[in-house]
Amino acid sequence: MERNRATSGKNMGGTLAKSFLAAVLAKQHPDMAFISPAQALMLSMLLIGRASSSRGISSILTHRRHLKV
Repeated sequence: MERNRATSGKNMGGTLAKSFLAAVLAKQHPDMAFISPAQALMLSMLLIGRASSSRGISSILTHRRHLKV
């Protein structure tokens, strides 16, 4: 019985967050699409990849300019 109480507390936080999103934010911003955690993870990985490639390209160009002999 105690084990069920411990696991139900964990689920309640997620349920409260989902109901908050559905009840409050979705009604306040009907034109905004909310994304799932998996989509947010994919988007963050894409943004990190683009940032690191941009950083690498700018580093190569800067070194090429300043290290000309």
